[in-house]
Amino acid sequence: MVGVSEFSTVVLAASDVVEPRMCNLAVGQVGSLIQRCAESRPVEWPVLSRYARNRAQRKLYSSDCQVIHSVVRSSDGEELATGHIAPHPVYMKVHLFDLPQTAYKHALEAQYYLHEQVRLNVIDAALMILTHPNTVTLGRHADPSHIIDSHALEQRGWAIHRVDRGGDITWHGPGQLVAYPILPLDRSSLTVRALICLLSNALRATLAEYGITAHWEDETPGVWVDQDKIAAIGLRIARRVTRHGISLNVSPDLSAYEMIVPCGLHTRGVTSMQHVLETELSMQNVRNTLTDALLNELPFSSVERFANLPDISMVTV
Repeated sequence: MVGVSEFSTVVLAASDVVEPRMCNLAVGQVGSLIQRCAESRPVEWPVLSRYARNRAQRKLYSSDCQVIHSVVRSSDGEELATGHIAPHPVYMKVHLFDLPQTAYKHALEAQYYLHEQVRLNVIDAALMILTHPNTVTLGRHADPSHIIDSHALEQRGWAIHRVDRGGDITWHGPGQLVAYPILPLDRSSLTVRALICLLSNALRATLAEYGITAHWEDETPGVWVDQDKIAAIGLRIARRVTRHGISLNVSPDLSAYEMIVPCGLHTRGVTSMQHVLETELSMQNVRNTLTDALLNELPFSSVERFANLPDISMVTV
């Protein structure tokens, strides 16, 4: 049980005022205390991501997507630090697969394999970072009419996959980074909402490193620069373990999105880091920045790196 002093520390940390939505996003045991406090008095909560902490920055990446694990003051009363709140300390070793361009089908098979490995507690967690050749995927509730010209896609040799993630239709391809975190929600003491916020934080932290200001939208989920989507999140939770993940447009040919109605949104656009900055970017540098941001945001204590897909010869998708 979290003691009164720890709860008081969280309350005292609310000196920087942002959107008062923390009680919907609290993680671990402190959640019920925050909820009771919010019901008795209006309290507004700051966001300090673990990525910002690790860079010795006190920066709010967003005012509308917030996660606080725990918040403490330093001895001088000025700086804030964060740590993961859970019934017991969480020490998760992540198997990081830093992969070259990989066919979507093979990456999906690997996700299913790693999902089972995590579910059975053979490994703590997995994270895949990669790119795909031109591929269109449709989520569980996608409208097939959002493929504008399926014949043209077939002529171009693009793969089309109906998958079990949330969301509508999207494109993956060269110039876009994709990350698939495979996490046990219960063992990591994360809610689905909290995980989405941490992924959003990592994406916005990456963009901030390049001077791009982005925001999260609840009604049209994703990371946006003004009115254009620059990064997407689509997850599947099966047996309390996650699949699928995030995509970030670094330097893709944006004309690819003319073949579909991205995310089923007719009135919004799509952009990329290169388009916003009007300069060429190193894909490897952005990959390194995003990887670091994800490793800092997610509850990982150590990393084992792999350069190839796991052996999935026994897996059937």
